[in-house]
Amino acid sequence: MTTKETKEKVLNLLKNYERLLMENHALRCMFSTANDARVRDTWEQTLEEVLVETNARALFAAKFAPLYARISADLDQTEALDLLLKMPVSGQPN
Repeated sequence: MTTKETKEKVLNLLKNYERLLMENHALRCMFSTANDARVRDTWEQTLEEVLVETNARALFAAKFAPLYARISADLDQTEALDLLLKMPVSGQPN
């Protein structure tokens, strides 16, 4: 696998990880305040509303921008994987 292919794969993993963290954040917000099962039926709309209302999208973008930049720069395969391994698997955007 070339360095370019590795970077593409790592960037794709990072993008998916970022999306999952946003969804997790939104779910926590929704389910901590909603007692109505219909909330789950309108997941996509509610996700967008929560991300906009709480400014979470900007928080996530700020958290991930340096990682995107670093991976896109001259980063070898070992450094890219080490960077991903340091990412927490749960928690709030901080």
